[in-house]
Amino acid sequence: SEDLKKWDGKLVKITGYIIALAAVNAQYALSAFPFSSCFFCGAAGPESVLELDLRNQENYLTDEVITFIGILELNTDPLKFPLTLKNATE
Repeated sequence: SEDLKKWDGKLVKITGYIIALAAVNAQYALSAFPFSSCFFCGAAGPESVLELDLRNQENYLTDEVITFIGILELNTDPLKFPLTLKNATE
C-alpha cells in the first residue's frame, strides 16, 4: 500500500515474536503472532512477519517477545518475505 511504501528505507522500531528460521545460522523472522498462530501455520498472512537481518549474530528462542530497531525494506522478490528489517539491533 502507499501507506507502507512511505516507510521503505526508514529507521523503525518494531516489537514481535521471534520465529527461528535456521537457528544454526542465526536466521530469524519477527512475527506479529506467536509461532502457534503465525504465518507458517496458516493462521495469519505474510504481511504479519518480517525477516530480520541482524547486525550482530545472536541466538534467540522462538516466541521471545523482543523489540528491534533497524531499516525497513520492502521486498518485491516473491521468494522473500514482503518485509526485511536490515541491520537490526535490540
